[in-house]
Amino acid sequence: MFTLYLSCLIFGGILLAVSIIMGGDGDFGGDVDVDVDVDLDADVDVEADGEGVLNAFKFFSFRNAIYFIAFFGLTGVTVSGLAMPAFVTLLAALFMGFFAATLGHLVMEFLKKSQVGQGENIENLEGHIAKVVLDITAIKAGKISIEMRDTIHQMLARIAEESAVQHFKNGENVIIIHVENGYAYVAEENFIA
Repeated sequence: MFTLYLSCLIFGGILLAVSIIMGGDGDFGGDVDVDVDVDLDADVDVEADGEGVLNAFKFFSFRNAIYFIAFFGLTGVTVSGLAMPAFVTLLAALFMGFFAATLGHLVMEFLKKSQVGQGENIENLEGHIAKVVLDITAIKAGKISIEMRDTIHQMLARIAEESAVQHFKNGENVIIIHVENGYAYVAEENFIA
């Protein structure tokens, strides 16, 4: 088991270091972008059941897997050095792995909810000019940055139905038409309603 713990520590530690160096946003290289849209067409309460399913999918992210692997390995190696029974080491490693993944998930969810600013209502961004930092296409969400109160904030963005342009590249300016479900829906900078 020590070999498993050590392998997890090395593999998870390298991935954790890479994600920290790259800003922790999980865009390794910027070319891999996973956008999962889930349509729930069942006769159930979507507010309650659908939100729970989506939160479960969000928890099992690549970032949380890195946290789990790194801390599972670190704890396993550390406790193995204390000459504890194998099942105690395994339980401690599993606990710390899940604890690290859960803590990482909670912190990232908090940061996502507060990334637009201190006390700034994201619904009030309508009409603001933003800069594209990750390409936005008709089928793929991207990312924009907005300057507010001398601070630059980023948020996910999609192309608004009203937009005449269906692809915005990194560095282009766009205007925010409306904000819904954490996404800014954008159009070309000279858009006239």
